[in-house]
Amino acid sequence: MALDFFSPEAQEALDLAKRVTGDDGELTVELLMAAAYAVGDMSDEYPELAEYLPEPKTRRRKVPESVSVAPDLRPVFEILATDDFVTIDELMAAVLDSDPGRRFLIDAGLPIGDFERIKEIARGNALPEGGDEAPAGEWRGSDERKEVVEALSSYGRMLTDGEAPRRT
Repeated sequence: MALDFFSPEAQEALDLAKRVTGDDGELTVELLMAAAYAVGDMSDEYPELAEYLPEPKTRRRKVPESVSVAPDLRPVFEILATDDFVTIDELMAAVLDSDPGRRFLIDAGLPIGDFERIKEIARGNALPEGGDEAPAGEWRGSDERKEVVEALSSYGRMLTDGEAPRRT
């Protein structure tokens, strides 16, 4: 059964995770995280996770209609259900931001500092290691931006330049 609010890629990750669970198994945070990692091809964003996530090996040919969901994963789905549309990145961010996601990765040996950095990347607050673009907040006050604004000012006032005039 497809979740109407999941993007096709997020649904593909959920379906893969459901195929990985055995007939007697349940959908766990590590299976969902591993499936999202694999389907979303997230090795560039989170290279550190590769050694801590299980490889999603399918046990079923067809996606089952339903699987048992681990009790600690249910709150993640409840949070996701409040959104109109869930992308694979939002799915991964929700799992990483959850207590069971944190507990699994830390217990698997991921250093806490690495986990916190990965979580911030997932939330969109940081760049992956080696990223060459400045986060949006740093660009606004950068010297490079000031130079660009000065160079373009000969063409007229820019909407992003300073504060807008106040109406009186």
